[in-house]
Amino acid sequence: MFDGRKKCPRCEEKQFFTTDTKWRQGFAGVPLPFVPFVGQILNFSFPMILSSMLIIGLIIILIAPFSYEFTDKQQPLF
Repeated sequence: MFDGRKKCPRCEEKQFFTTDTKWRQGFAGVPLPFVPFVGQILNFSFPMILSSMLIIGLIIILIAPFSYEFTDKQQPLF
């Protein structure tokens, strides 16, 4: 089960995501469900909507690792 722990490649200690990282990652995928609605409003074709969703999702996945911050103590989400 994923519990937010990651082993440090240098010191082999368990590291945890910071609260800010958890919030950023939680909101990273929020725009994806709105793409079809915006596409329909702008009268885009289905393949264009699907490809834009894939591109946005890929960008989110590629950028996500660069936004991770770790700490050696587990922090509460709130």
